Amino acid sequence: MALWDAMDKASDDVAKVFADDKDFEVLSNSNQWLPANAATDLKVLYAYDYRWNGGRRDGMGTTHHEAGTLWMGTDPTDSVTDENGKFHFVSNAYAAGPVLFPTVGSPNPMLTGVALARRLADQFINAPFVADAGYTLMFNGVDMSKWKMSSIKNQTGRDNPGKFNIVRSALESQPGNDLGLLYYTDAMPPDYSVKLEFLTWRDDDNSGVFVRFPNIDSKGYDNTAYVAINFGFEIQIDNSPYARIRSKNKRLN
Repeated sequence: MALWDAMDKASDDVAKVFADDKDFEVLSNSNQWLPANAATDLKVLYAYDYRWNGGRRDGMGTTHHEAGTLWMGTDPTDSVTDENGKFHFVSNAYAAGPVLFPTVGSPNPMLTGVALARRLADQFINAPFVADAGYTLMFNGVDMSKWKMSSIKNQTGRDNPGKFNIVRSALESQPGNDLGLLYYTDAMPPDYSVKLEFLTWRDDDNSGVFVRFPNIDSKGYDNTAYVAINFGFEIQIDNSPYARIRSKNKRLN
């Protein structure tokens, strides 16, 4: 009840801000317009008709599902947001949940609201990648045709380098039983810069990005991932101090 009182007061305060110290009217529960001003105790006006013994509040056992008024549609003249929940005529502003409903029925709309929110999240996650100015995409979120996993031979019981799966436009590692390396098959230029984003799930996750290593099939290694380790340089992805020192020492060597 204390929370309910606080919510009512907050909405009353917002109404008075919108009125800007001018007289205004309140639509009461009895469907009458009642005069009000900055000094009016609005809860008294809303309690003009004590339906459900709670004035403007719904009583126990009743249903009340807020929906709208940011309904979605393809025509900006009769909708506020587009079919993805993006505001018409506003860049990079979106709405999610039941606020998008053009209409609403009696059953609880929560599942539909959650579905719309998840759908909006998928729109962001699965959006096509666009390269920054001066850069070329090495991975576009859907195509791995220029990427390949390292191979392992002559190692019974340790012959699986693992693999990477595309999950919502990101590369997600699936470890094997020995070290693996996902590498870009096109030759890199003599000088370049690389941009990437990564996500670690645990404090002790350990990974890295190797650069400036030769063709991994050129050294005759049983596990070709070690070509990058022995002949390349690693940008360590690891939160431990030891990993940072190890990466630094490798660069110095």
